[in-house]
Amino acid sequence: MLPILKQQCYSCHSADKYKTETSNTLNMEDFASLKYYATPANGRDNVSYLVGNIRHAPGFQPMPKDGQKLSACEIALIQAWVDAGAPNK
Repeated sequence: MLPILKQQCYSCHSADKYKTETSNTLNMEDFASLKYYATPANGRDNVSYLVGNIRHAPGFQPMPKDGQKLSACEIALIQAWVDAGAPNK
């Protein structure tokens, strides 16, 4: 899970980027923030913002913003992590 985030997401969602951006930037290196956006109850229609965004689901912001959609395998791994309660491991 973490290698996918580092490779696919940290270019825009790292602690360094969070310090320089003024709004709408998620710091994925802050586990509490990441867990919030990974929790389905905090998303839309019981779909977490993290999963909805990486799946490019209607009503979500397609991510990565300036890159290609994650592979089906990467999305499945992230979905499995979310389904397991987004543990910090």
